[in-house]
Amino acid sequence: MRYLFLILLLMSCRTADDPVSMILSSAKRVSLIQHPQPIDPARADSITAIHRLLFQTLEQIAVISTTDSLLWLIELKSTPVNSAARKQFTIDDIAYSFKQNRSHLLLEPGFSKLRKFERIDESSCSFRFAEKFDFALVAANLFFVFSSDYSFDDIPLGNGEYQVLLKPEKDQYILIPYTDFHHLIEDAVERVIWLYTTKKRIEENQFRFKLGDLNRYKEESLE
Repeated sequence: MRYLFLILLLMSCRTADDPVSMILSSAKRVSLIQHPQPIDPARADSITAIHRLLFQTLEQIAVISTTDSLLWLIELKSTPVNSAARKQFTIDDIAYSFKQNRSHLLLEPGFSKLRKFERIDESSCSFRFAEKFDFALVAANLFFVFSSDYSFDDIPLGNGEYQVLLKPEKDQYILIPYTDFHHLIEDAVERVIWLYTTKKRIEENQFRFKLGDLNRYKEESLE
């Protein structure tokens, strides 16, 4: 009954004039993620609601925390999988940016507690990936560190499999497979990057990655 009530509530709030729905609708063609397993239609409404919230939050992070943080996201996304840069990086600029714009949030303590990172130097904001790099987890960590409305936990199922537990409101839980959540985050970040880079018209010389990759990405996303 809890799931049914939540789904009905979310569906009732979704209107054609909803700006987030309109943005997501216009950005559907942007997604380049190939899902190895389709998302269960039985969870479609709940997942859509989560996706919408992730999209809003990630877009807000990209806008509020200045261009540097967005460049950080794009740099990670465009870095080759086996590159050493994906094993270690610093977030000094990102931390400073967040502190300047959202001073009530403490980035370093949040990141130091994340399982996927280990602190390199206690006196700085430098971190090393404790495990294999996973861009979706980085995005998920960003979202949950800076969201006060949702709590998050992953539930080990054995054999390396996890489920993600989301608690949107008191005594209401949404449980979805980790693989679905992984793709959900990736897709949301893809859309944020595309919308921000095209709508904000950032000058090309501001980007610190191969511009050919970005141009090809935008061309493919508009096909």
